[in-house]
Amino acid sequence: MTATEKTTSAPAPSDARTGLAREATAEIESLCTVLLRELSNVGPEDYALRGMVIRVKDLNSVVMSVVCDDDARDTEEMHHAVHGTWLGVQQ
Repeated sequence: MTATEKTTSAPAPSDARTGLAREATAEIESLCTVLLRELSNVGPEDYALRGMVIRVKDLNSVVMSVVCDDDARDTEEMHHAVHGTWLGVQQ
Protein backbone atom coordinates (compact mmCIF):
# COMPACT_ATOMS: atom_id res chain seq x y z
CA MET A 1 0.00 0.00 0.00
CA THR A 2 1.34 3.44 -0.88
CA ALA A 3 1.29 6.42 1.45
CA THR A 4 -1.66 7.96 -0.44
CA GLU A 5 -3.91 4.88 -0.28
CA LYS A 6 -6.48 4.70 2.49
CA THR A 7 -7.83 1.55 4.02
CA THR A 8 -11.58 1.10 4.19
CA SER A 9 -11.68 -1.41 7.02
CA ALA A 10 -13.61 -0.56 10.15
CA PRO A 11 -11.66 0.31 13.27
CA ALA A 12 -11.04 -2.54 15.68
CA PRO A 13 -13.67 -2.70 18.43
CA SER A 14 -12.55 -1.85 21.94
CA ASP A 15 -11.88 -4.66 24.38
CA ALA A 16 -15.05 -3.72 26.30
CA ARG A 17 -17.20 -3.95 23.18
CA THR A 18 -15.59 -7.22 22.13
CA GLY A 19 -16.22 -8.59 25.61
CA LEU A 20 -19.89 -7.60 25.40
CA ALA A 21 -20.20 -9.23 21.99
CA ARG A 22 -18.69 -12.44 23.37
CA GLU A 23 -21.10 -12.41 26.31
CA ALA A 24 -24.05 -11.79 23.98
CA THR A 25 -23.14 -14.63 21.64
CA ALA A 26 -22.64 -16.98 24.60
CA GLU A 27 -26.09 -16.07 25.91
CA ILE A 28 -27.66 -16.56 22.47
CA GLU A 29 -26.03 -19.99 22.34
CA SER A 30 -27.47 -20.87 25.76
CA LEU A 31 -30.94 -19.63 24.84
CA CYS A 32 -30.91 -21.66 21.63
CA THR A 33 -29.81 -24.78 23.52
CA VAL A 34 -32.68 -24.39 26.02
CA LEU A 35 -35.20 -23.75 23.24
CA LEU A 36 -34.05 -26.79 21.28
CA ARG A 37 -34.32 -28.94 24.40
CA GLU A 38 -37.85 -27.66 25.04
CA LEU A 39 -38.81 -28.22 21.40
CA SER A 40 -37.35 -31.73 21.21
CA ASN A 41 -40.61 -33.47 22.12
CA VAL A 42 -43.08 -31.41 20.14
CA GLY A 43 -45.21 -32.30 17.18
CA PRO A 44 -44.97 -31.29 13.54
CA GLU A 45 -46.70 -27.97 14.23
CA ASP A 46 -43.49 -26.76 15.90
CA TYR A 47 -40.97 -27.98 13.31
CA ALA A 48 -40.75 -24.53 11.71
CA LEU A 49 -39.92 -22.91 15.05
CA ARG A 50 -37.31 -25.60 15.75
CA GLY A 51 -35.77 -24.96 12.32
CA MET A 52 -35.56 -21.22 13.00
CA VAL A 53 -33.84 -21.81 16.35
CA ILE A 54 -31.31 -24.07 14.63
CA ARG A 55 -30.71 -21.35 12.04
CA VAL A 56 -30.16 -18.69 14.71
CA LYS A 57 -27.73 -21.03 16.47
CA ASP A 58 -25.79 -21.57 13.21
CA LEU A 59 -25.61 -17.83 12.48
CA ASN A 60 -24.58 -17.10 16.06
CA SER A 61 -21.74 -19.61 15.74
CA VAL A 62 -20.35 -17.56 12.84
CA VAL A 63 -20.51 -14.37 14.90
CA MET A 64 -18.86 -16.18 17.81
CA SER A 65 -16.07 -17.45 15.55
CA VAL A 66 -15.35 -13.95 14.24
CA VAL A 67 -15.59 -12.16 17.60
CA CYS A 68 -13.45 -14.77 19.35
CA ASP A 69 -10.84 -14.80 16.53
CA ASP A 70 -11.35 -18.50 15.82
CA ASP A 71 -8.64 -18.94 13.20
CA ALA A 72 -9.35 -22.67 13.06
CA ARG A 73 -12.69 -22.00 11.36
CA ASP A 74 -12.35 -21.51 7.63
CA THR A 75 -13.91 -18.40 6.06
CA GLU A 76 -15.39 -20.56 3.32
CA GLU A 77 -17.15 -22.71 5.91
CA MET A 78 -18.56 -19.59 7.61
CA HIS A 79 -19.69 -18.26 4.23
CA HIS A 80 -21.54 -21.53 3.67
CA ALA A 81 -23.16 -21.29 7.12
CA VAL A 82 -24.44 -17.78 6.38
CA HIS A 83 -25.34 -18.08 2.70
CA GLY A 84 -25.83 -21.79 2.21
CA THR A 85 -23.31 -21.85 -0.61
CA TRP A 86 -19.59 -22.32 -0.95
CA LEU A 87 -17.45 -19.48 -2.27
CA GLY A 88 -16.69 -19.88 -5.94
CA VAL A 89 -19.42 -22.47 -6.56
CA GLN A 90 -21.92 -21.52 -9.23
CA GLN A 91 -25.57 -22.24 -8.49
